[in-house]
Amino acid sequence: MFRALVMVAVLSASGCCLPFGLGDSGLDSAIVCFDRDEDGVETCFGARGDCNDFSADVVSVWGGAERCNGLDDDCDTLVDEGVGFFPDADGDGFGDDAGVHCAQASGDATVGGDCDDGAATAHPGATELCDGVDNDCDGGTDEGSTWYPDADGDGYGDSDLASCERLATEVGGDCDDSNAALHPGATELCNSLDDDCDGTADGDTRLWPDGDADGYGTDPSVVVSACAEGHSAEDGDCDDADATSFPGAVETCEDLADKNCDGSVGGDDADRDGYPACEDCDDQAWFVFPGATEICDDGIDEDCDTLIDEDC
Repeated sequence: MFRALVMVAVLSASGCCLPFGLGDSGLDSAIVCFDRDEDGVETCFGARGDCNDFSADVVSVWGGAERCNGLDDDCDTLVDEGVGFFPDADGDGFGDDAGVHCAQASGDATVGGDCDDGAATAHPGATELCDGVDNDCDGGTDEGSTWYPDADGDGYGDSDLASCERLATEVGGDCDDSNAALHPGATELCNSLDDDCDGTADGDTRLWPDGDADGYGTDPSVVVSACAEGHSAEDGDCDDADATSFPGAVETCEDLADKNCDGSVGGDDADRDGYPACEDCDDQAWFVFPGATEICDDGIDEDCDTLIDEDC
């Protein structure tokens, strides 16, 4: 009895309404209601009432599961969601969420979410087209379907010339479409050009230390300025203390060291094809030697005449 009186006193002090008579025997079973925002919608202890009793602008009353009645029954700020039918003007099977019919009308869809009910090519899950329309209703337009001309053939197109026509590449970002050596991901060189299209000429890049200044470096590579001294954009030097040793160097049969970095020395015949390294253009492949039969379409110079797939 005392607890009930305390509760009533507290509720009365806070502005709660008490729509019942306070008799000597009625307090323990009394229903206490209140209307904090004074919008005329009461909420009672033990039951849900006003969806937002702190705002007189929200007058929705909890009604349980959502029903198609023009009301926000479940107090989630949405009206008739998932329970009605949606007008589908373009006949694509997805309706306009802005209008919900409780009774299905001709042409109505049972699924909403259409972002453009005037275009049958626009609805959730549609294939994005290059047409200036958000076809898949994801908030983006023409994503993944834009093409770029690639005048220099480096695989990167000019983003300023984006087009819906099927052009050379779907990859943009080329900062100079007249120079195939300049494109995103290219190695930055010391040449006053922005090779990698990052907005900086001769910026930081990954190079290999080149101790003998023969143009070829050795592992490991390091990130330095493109113009850093003692570094090279080419890897593969087998002796970085000898400027006459590097990939492609001239090697004689009298050399006692591997000058051209092919893994063989002078008169050695590592691949046992009958030709020493000084005469063989690849002493690691037994089918490659001067006079060998050229094999078509393999991209290899089998006969060591500096030509690839000739007479094929």
